[in-house]
Amino acid sequence: MAQPEFSGLPAPGAPVFDLDWAAFRAPGSDSALLEVYYRITNPHLSYVRRPPRPGEATGADTGMAKAENYVAAYEITAIVSSSDDRQVATMSARENYSLSSFAETRNPSGFLVNLLQATVPPADLDLTATLTDRIAGSTHTLSRPVDLRPMSGGRWVLGGPEFFDPDAVAPPEPRFHRTGSGLVPNVTRAFSGNTDRVAFYAEVYADAFPAARALRVEVNQRLGHHHLLDTVPLAVGQGVIPVIYRSPLPGFATGEARLHLTVVDSLGRELNEPLETSFWIDWSMSSLVSDNWEEAVDMLVHIAGADELKKLRNTPPDQREAAFTAFWKSKDPTPETEENEWEEEYYRRIRFADLRFSTPLRRGWKTDFGMVYVRYGEPDEIERHPFERGSKPYQIWYYYGQRRRFVFVDAKGNGEYELQYPYDGIVR
Repeated sequence: MAQPEFSGLPAPGAPVFDLDWAAFRAPGSDSALLEVYYRITNPHLSYVRRPPRPGEATGADTGMAKAENYVAAYEITAIVSSSDDRQVATMSARENYSLSSFAETRNPSGFLVNLLQATVPPADLDLTATLTDRIAGSTHTLSRPVDLRPMSGGRWVLGGPEFFDPDAVAPPEPRFHRTGSGLVPNVTRAFSGNTDRVAFYAEVYADAFPAARALRVEVNQRLGHHHLLDTVPLAVGQGVIPVIYRSPLPGFATGEARLHLTVVDSLGRELNEPLETSFWIDWSMSSLVSDNWEEAVDMLVHIAGADELKKLRNTPPDQREAAFTAFWKSKDPTPETEENEWEEEYYRRIRFADLRFSTPLRRGWKTDFGMVYVRYGEPDEIERHPFERGSKPYQIWYYYGQRRRFVFVDAKGNGEYELQYPYDGIVR
C-alpha cells in the first residue's frame, strides 16, 4: 500500500461512517424529536472471530442469517450543541455487529445502519458524532449543522424529510417502521443505480394545517434546469399525516438536487413556507464508463499520473471497459482478493466531496476542498475563520498523522475556497 499517487487511505480498522439527520414533532411536546442516522460499511470496522453468543444482536441490516463468527464492537456518541457551545443533548449507542464470514467483513456493499434519538428545542444547532472502533481503539468524528424549525404554530410546522432507500428491505426492528412500512434510512442522501428515483418520509401536522389537502413536492437542479412538480393528497382529520413518497427522476443529471415541500389547500394555495433541503443524484461506474468516458477518466485525476490519464483517454471505445478494469487492478493493494480497497475508498471520497463541497458551477471533487479530501481523507482538525478583521475567510486543515497542513482562502468572497501555496506535497 505504498503507491505514491494516493497515500490517504484510512488505516485498517479506522471507523469511517456516514451521518444524516431529520426532525419530527416530539409526542406531547412542542419540541423536536431529532433523529440521527449513521451508516458504517463492513470494511471500516475491525473484527474478531468467535462463536455467536446467546441473544447477541446480528447483522440484520445486511440480511445476514444468525450464524455469525466475525464480530465488530463499536460505540457512537452524538452531541448536539447550541451556537454558544452549550450542550443541548447527548445520544449514544454501544453495540456489537456480527457477520457470518470473513468475506462479508471485507464486502464494501455490506453495511449496518442505525439511528439515535433525542428531544431538543428548535434552534440553529450543531451535531457532532464520534465513532469509536472498540477493537482497534481508533475514532472518527463528523459534524453537521442542524437547523430546526418550531414544531408548533405558525407556517413552519412540517416534519422530516427522512430520505430512505427505495429498494432496501427493512429489518424487523420497529425503529425503522413508519405507518407499518419498513424504511431503511438513506444516510448518504444519494440515489443512483437501478433506483433512479428519490424516496423520503415526511409528516404533516393537521392541527397546524386544518385546511391542508396536499403536500406539494418540487425537485430542481440548477445545472440543466431539470424540474419535477408533484402533489400528494393528504388524509383529513388526523393528528399526524404521514407521507411516504417515491418518484422517478427522468432526465435529471448527476449532481445536487433541491427538494421543496409545501402544504397546500384545496385551491392550491400555499399554507407554509417551503421546507427546503438537498440530496444527490449519483452515478454508477458502469453507466459512467459506457456513457461518459471523458468524465470517468477525468475523475481519476487525484490518483492517476499524467501518462495513465493520456493512455486512458486514447483508448478505443471497444476496449474502454477492459482498460478501466486493468487500471484499477494495477492499484489494488490486495490483488488476490475480489475487493479493491483503493477503488472503493476513492469513489467513496469522490461521492462525499460531491455532497459536501459542490458549488453552483463545480462538482465537489473538482474544487480545492475536494482535491485535498479525496487525496488525504477527513482532516484530523479544521480551523474555520469566517470573520476576521483585515482577512478574507479562510480554513486550515490539519492531518497530524501525515504531518500535513493545508490553508484555503475564500479570496473572491463567493464561497470558492482556494488552496494556498505552499501546497504541502500536492502538485498543481
